[in-house]
Amino acid sequence: MDKKKPILLFYENLIEPIQATKAELNLIESEISLLNREFLRKGVFAYIFALFESSLSECLTRYLNELPSKLPMQYITLRKNKDELINRTLTYKIIESCVEEYIMNISYGTTSSFLLKFCELLSIDDVNIESSKSINEKKERRNLLLHNNLIINNKYLENTKSQAQEKGKKLEISKEYLIETINETREIISVIELKLSEKYSKFTKAKVIKDIWNYLFDSPILSFEDYWMIKDNEIVGFNSKTAKKWSNNYSSSERTLLALFLQNFNPYTIDSFLKFKDLNMFVSITSDKVEYILEVFKKYPLLLQNSSKRARI
Repeated sequence: MDKKKPILLFYENLIEPIQATKAELNLIESEISLLNREFLRKGVFAYIFALFESSLSECLTRYLNELPSKLPMQYITLRKNKDELINRTLTYKIIESCVEEYIMNISYGTTSSFLLKFCELLSIDDVNIESSKSINEKKERRNLLLHNNLIINNKYLENTKSQAQEKGKKLEISKEYLIETINETREIISVIELKLSEKYSKFTKAKVIKDIWNYLFDSPILSFEDYWMIKDNEIVGFNSKTAKKWSNNYSSSERTLLALFLQNFNPYTIDSFLKFKDLNMFVSITSDKVEYILEVFKKYPLLLQNSSKRARI
């Protein structure tokens, strides 16, 4: 039975947009007292909400790019993706296009409806924010700011469930309103971050790399732990001694897959135990595995790299 391809989902990558937004919100909050002009407060308000929305959209994008099965089927059609299906070699670019279109589509509604869909797709508990009505109002006020000079219109009334007599009234962006917006958006993304941690923190970089290795190699002489040194969830070394010990026992396909894999770690490592003549023709290897390696390192070219000094033993 064929092995199932590993999911290239990295927890740190998944939550990075949320953490970056929280840091930016904290910085903005520390400077609120300096915003004494209304046009400055308007600009900052629009920026705050853009940060909030983009962090959730980017988080969801990174998730769906690795689990495209969660996408509704109508967003992957021959009609929409014909050119890419014909011209693309690797499928992940097509998936990225479908994900981008889908997220753009679901973000047009209210913030609470987007959050509901966000939690559903990521398989986490619904973010039961009591202030959902308030966060919806902030999105609509942002839209008024950008498109109607903060003057209440019918769309604002409909989406915020406001009274009809409010139409035509001009809203404002005060310092207090900015602080309230920061607190609400930060609360929501903090709750989401916690739920993502509970669900996906096991998807460390080391785990994903090990899963990739085990998908490529199933021989007992190619056990992941015998070849790689891991420290603080990063690869810090490759055991060339083990590779030299077993190099004559590898199949030609294993040698070639190993060479392709190590090429993205340190090309000089391969020279210590393999020669070019030892490699197999690509057509003789299981094509799915060759394509998989190419796609993995096309998407994550620095997957096997880290900032610390690497070692070979």
